[in-house]
This record gives sequence, C-alpha cells and structure tokens, in this order.
Amino acid sequence: MITDYHAKYYAYELTRQCAGGDVDRLSQSLFDATVDLNPHQINAALFALNNPLNKGVILADEVGLGKTIEAGLVLCQYWAERKRNLLIICPASLRKQWAQELRDKFNLPSQILDANTWRQLKKQGVYNPFNNHCINILSYHFAARLEESLVIEPWHLVVMDEAHKLRNAYRPNNKMGQALKRALYGRQKLLLTATPLQNSLLELYGLTALLEREDSYALPKRQRHLTGLILRKLLASSTHAVHNTLITINRRLEALKADQADDTDIVAELIENDDLETDYLEELDTDIIDDTEQVIDKEQLNQEIVELTLLIEQAEKISDDSKAKALLIALNQGFEQMAAMGAPRKAVIFTESKRTQEYLQRYLAANHYDGQLVTFSGTNNSPETTLIYQQWLAEYQGTDKITGSPQIDRRTALIDHFQQHAEIMIATEAGAEGVNLQFCSLLINYDLPWNPQRVEQRIGRCHRYGQKFDVVVINFLNQSNYADQRVLELLTDKFHLFDGVFGASDDVLGSIESGIDFEKRIQAIYETCRSTEQIEAAFATLQKEMEVDISKQMQETRQQLLENFDEDIHDLLKLQLDQAEQRLDKISRWFWAVTQHQLKSYAQFDEQQHRFQLQHNVINEAPLGVYQLIARSQKQNPASVNAHVYRLNHPLGEWVLETAKNKVTPSAHITFDYTAHGAKVSVIESLLGKSGVLKLQLFSIEALDRSEDHLLFAAVTENGQILPAETAQKIMQLPASDCKPSIVSDNQ
Repeated sequence: MITDYHAKYYAYELTRQCAGGDVDRLSQSLFDATVDLNPHQINAALFALNNPLNKGVILADEVGLGKTIEAGLVLCQYWAERKRNLLIICPASLRKQWAQELRDKFNLPSQILDANTWRQLKKQGVYNPFNNHCINILSYHFAARLEESLVIEPWHLVVMDEAHKLRNAYRPNNKMGQALKRALYGRQKLLLTATPLQNSLLELYGLTALLEREDSYALPKRQRHLTGLILRKLLASSTHAVHNTLITINRRLEALKADQADDTDIVAELIENDDLETDYLEELDTDIIDDTEQVIDKEQLNQEIVELTLLIEQAEKISDDSKAKALLIALNQGFEQMAAMGAPRKAVIFTESKRTQEYLQRYLAANHYDGQLVTFSGTNNSPETTLIYQQWLAEYQGTDKITGSPQIDRRTALIDHFQQHAEIMIATEAGAEGVNLQFCSLLINYDLPWNPQRVEQRIGRCHRYGQKFDVVVINFLNQSNYADQRVLELLTDKFHLFDGVFGASDDVLGSIESGIDFEKRIQAIYETCRSTEQIEAAFATLQKEMEVDISKQMQETRQQLLENFDEDIHDLLKLQLDQAEQRLDKISRWFWAVTQHQLKSYAQFDEQQHRFQLQHNVINEAPLGVYQLIARSQKQNPASVNAHVYRLNHPLGEWVLETAKNKVTPSAHITFDYTAHGAKVSVIESLLGKSGVLKLQLFSIEALDRSEDHLLFAAVTENGQILPAETAQKIMQLPASDCKPSIVSDNQ
C-alpha cells in the first residue's frame, strides 16, 4: 500500500516540469501517447522543445516517418505543462484528420473552427471562440481571414502542417502568407513538411486551351490554363471522368446561349464533382486573369455546343475499356507477388477522379471482386460507405473509438473495413491525405500523377514506419503516348522516386517548390509538342534544367547525413529511447498507485489487468464504466478494448493527480516495507531495521518562458548518517505497512 505522502510525491513527480533537453520532459507525453516509440520521433520532439530562444523549428521527415506524431508529442507536452493556448493550421482536408489523431493518440481535446462554426459561436454570445479550453484547428485560408483575431491571442505554440504551402509567404503580393506572417509574428512555431524548401522552378504556363483554341467560349478566360491541365488529366483517367466534365462545360455554353450571366466556377465544380486535390483552387489566384468583356459570336457558340454534344454522345457509346481490363491483370499479378512474400492480400488503387472511382467499383464488382471492395474519397457518402459506417457504429457503440464526428468516424470505419474485411480500396487523391495503410503493400497508380510529390505521398500511405513487406507499386501509362512514357521515366529514372537512398523521392525532395508548377511544365509539353522528336527534346531540356541543381543538392545532403548519422546521432537516439522506456515503466507504476489510492472509495480495481470499474461519480467529465490504464510493459488486453483509455491527461487522471498534490501531509512516522517491494535495491538493504528522518521539498526555477521543477530529498539516519538523495528517493518508492502521526522537531 501507499500513504498520502507517497501519493503526493508521485503526483508531483508525474507533473513536474523538466529541462527542455531532458528525456524526462517528454516522459509524461510519451506515456499518454498510444503510439510506438521510435528514436527519431523522440529526438525530433526534444529538438522542438529545446529551442526557447528560437521562434520556430521545421520538422521535415519524409512521408510516413511520423511528423504528426512528433508534433503531437510536443503539443501533448505543452498541454501537460498547462501551456494550452495551442493552434494548428493545416490544409482544410486535413483538419478532421488532425482532430482524430489528437484524440486517439494523445487524448487531447480540439475544436475545428471554420466560418460557420465561428458565426454560430458568435451568435451564441461567445465573445472569443478561441477561448475554448482545447486546441484550435484552422485551415490556412480561414486563418488568414482571422488575422486581427489571431494577432491578439497569446499562443504558446502554433503548428503549421504542409508548411511548404507558405513557400511564397515572403512575397508582398502573397496575401495569405503575409496575413499569417503578421498574425503570428513572434509566436513559437512548429512547421511540418515532407518537402524542404530550397530551389524554385521557373514558372511556365502552357498555351493550353479547350480543343487547342484560344477563342473558345467553353472556359472562362481566367480559368482556361488551369482547367486545360485538369481536363487532360481527367481524359487520361477514364471516359466516365471526362464525360461528366463535358456535360459541365456544355451546361455553361447553353447558359451563354440563353444570355444568362456566367457565374460558373468550372475549376471549383470539377474539384467537387471529381474529388480532385484542392491545391488547384489556390492556383486560381495566380492564374492568368482577363476580365475583358466578351462579345459573343452566336454562330461560333452554337458550333461549340454541337461539337461538345457530339463528344458527349461518343463518350456514352464507348463500352470497351482496355485500361480497366489491364487493371484485372495488374491485380492478379500483384496478388501473386503478395502471396510469394507472405503479405496480406490487400491492394489500394489510386485514381484522380471520383467518377473513375465509381466506375472501377462497378467494374471490379462484376469481375470476381464483389464484396471485397471499399471506396475512399473526400466525402465518403455513397450508399455502400454509409452502410459500412452504420455497421461500424453498431459494433463500437459506447466506446471511445467513436468520436462523434461523422466525417472522422466514416474515414476510420472505411479503413477498419479495408483492413479486416476487404481486399481492395479504391481511393481518390483528396480522400487519401493523412491515411495510414501500412497493412497494405500493393499500390496501383491507375492514374499516374504528373506531380512527383503526389506520387511520393501515395507511396507514403503504405510505405511507412511499421510496414512489414516491400511495397509493390504498379503504374499505368499509355504506351502509345511517348510523352506518358517520358513522364514515368522522369519520375523513376531521373528522380529515383521509387528507390532513393533514404526512401521515396530523395532526389525530388527540396528541388520542386510547387508540384503544380511541375505539372504545368508537363502540360506545356503535351500541348505544344506533336512529334516524338519534339517531345524528346522538350523533356531533355526540362530534365537538364533540374539535374544540375538536384545533383548538387543531393550530393551535399548525402555527404552530411550518411557521414554523420550513424556515428554522431544513432547512439544518442538509442540511449534516449532506452531511457524513455525505463521512465515509462516507472510512470506506469506511480500513476497506477496514485490512482488506486485516490479512487479507493470510488472504484473497484483489477490489479492483474490494470483496469478499474468507476462506480461512483467523481467529476462530470469522467463517466462511470471501465477504465484501462495505458501500459507499455504489457500488451493491451483484448477484454479492455471497449474500456475508456486512462491517461495522465484524461480529466479523471488530472483530478487524481491534483487531489493527491493537495494532500495535507504533516509530520508522520512511516514504516516502509522492503519485502513487499518485490525487487532488489542494494543501497536500501544496508538500512533495514534502521530509522531516521526524511524530508522532501519542491524547488522551481523560472527562466525565459520555461520553468524547471526539482524534487529535493534529504535524509539522515538515527545515528547521524547522511544519505545520498538517490537513496532517499528509492526509500520513498517503497510501499508502507504503517503510517502514524508524529512530531518532528526543527533541529531534526
């Protein structure tokens, strides 16, 4: 058993603030996080925490190495230190993913603030929506709009995910970047990116136009170039993808014919209908704009409508899809290789169009894969996905796995279904961001992106830390199109996208400022080159422009990392990992002991399984039911799957620690029971049968914006022997068999 004195000591030990570079500072956060411990993640988090004079750091691990976990550890530590003015800015598509990661892995509360939520809170009388006792998550665009509100908040830390989106923030005409720069000036920042920023590509815009015509009415002039790029990619995806696009364009022409105002946002509509990546929306601000009023030539307009109508009819008549047939062959060959490796029969198929996704689902279901398919997109609202979601809700009803956010829970349900029941997931680009598919090792690029960063990110869904098998990647391309062949060659042979020294895309990381800029380069070649010779010359020029910078950068990077990593860093990281694991074991024991002591009148404990049944109300935030302690030294018991996860930063855990710290602990006579400790402690064995005085004090140091807490032990035996502080600490970790009030004089 432990006493009030033990409980108070353990509680202070569990909540004390440590020095920034000390692995003990992360021990609380590492204990609370339901993630595997990896040396590089611990080091990255310590690096971010140990920079009090710098106003920001960049974590630029490759895709799949856990930047979200590293940032989560830092956020968790700030939260544990009661520095809770925390902000996350990320792409809109990743907001819910961040909320889920914080909740599931770190038990951190968060709130996604968008325009609607902000307005609703204001109407409800909430003066400051940021003052919500949780981590705020904003999109880049909405954060820029809230410049005046952000600048007055005393943020302890601002995490900015996909930070390469701020690559042009230094430019005066970059409104979003400049707004965020002003709003967050002087605040501590943590930037996350898999694309270190170094050199910029020349921005070249292709001379693209629908049907190779500049005077077409089909597209608004200000969107002509960007829409041309999207159209070409959809055309390469499937007939079904381009069919819907042609209908959208034709609807615009019919409106013009009827003299109706043209307010159609073609790009936004294509992105929504086909679930395309939202990065294209950001390019609208930089696309060529021509607001000159068009004088419509009715004859030309009618001719375009006729041409589009014929194209739509032709698309509807196409029934033989050789690309889809090739997919069946690819799946068969891929699954054969999976079987040879002993890998699970799982495959993820990426397409750049939701229409293509829907078609492939029907096609594969009709060709031996019915019942083995699951789709994944930005909305996940089809009848099939809704059924999977409802079944998942029924299975996990009453558990912490259900977040209450339909979008987050739908994503989780579909990934669980893929892992447990299905063989194939068909995913769009927008739906696949932030998804962990490490249990799958067959990846098929049904539509091969022109953007090397996108290819890398796709691979990173499967080829990430924890993957047990080599990831097999199958790429689709049109062999009769020489430009398609050169794109694949550029991505593989020149960028070494699939076989880099450090993992995926070593040679492209840090060399491309914007993936869409690169797509525009490719688009220009497709639009302007007609012969094989012209295509070869254009790609050779593009390749030559990039190889010089890439070669120089990567030689320097390899020299620095390969020469220094093993000798100077590896041993340090291994040491820190060992310390962290030892520390976690001790924390588990202390936290469990304090919990038993403080909740003995409220709960029934299962000592073997490290869980307890809360039977009486303690605080409103802690519902009655089963709670399972996070235990690193043992595997999670299957019976505890439906229990509440009990952490240091759980409201109940915080209540336990605070009440223990507030215990009244006057002088007392305590009998420590060494035999009940269950482990050998050599320095204490020589003290058996002796008595003395032990005193513990809290000493805090405040410096800059950091503080350190030290627990100072002092002990002396009855015959005047002064004991080392470490020995006194070990005595205090022994259980006690007796505790009685006592009076200790000042001279003792």
